[in-house]
Amino acid sequence: MKNSIYRALGALVVGLVLLIWPGFVAGSFVRIIGAVIVLMGVPSIIRFFRDRNNAALISGIIEVLIGMFLLFWPEAVLRTVFIVLALVIIIFAVEHIVRIARSRGRWPLYILPACMTVIGIIILCQAEDAAKFVVILFGAALVAYSLSELFTAYFAGKITEGDETR
Repeated sequence: MKNSIYRALGALVVGLVLLIWPGFVAGSFVRIIGAVIVLMGVPSIIRFFRDRNNAALISGIIEVLIGMFLLFWPEAVLRTVFIVLALVIIIFAVEHIVRIARSRGRWPLYILPACMTVIGIIILCQAEDAAKFVVILFGAALVAYSLSELFTAYFAGKITEGDETR
């Protein structure tokens, strides 16, 4: 039961951090990925000086440049990712609407792809806020999970205490 409480408290702390600082968390995540990519590129560059391997130098430089871009411009990276995802959503939804129209489908079939098209357009127009929203949703889910885990641990403890007195 103690493990459940510790797990719930950890999830609660992480969830609250995600809810309070969604932009910082999203940017930090991109920066961490950037740092990892830079660290992956450095050995390739070092290998060039050791083995005179031109391919290692090229891949190392590319990795370091990509990593530096992620480190210094995380907001641009997030915006670009969400713009691409929004375009994919819009393309798939419109393609689905066209298929429904060709098959002479009834009007209820248009509801979900129309909603997806609207969601895609909203994400496209608010790409930076979409990244924060995803982090907030994840934070809210973690808080809900932690509260559920804490309530379960509390009531399980009550049930166990009641069973022991019998």
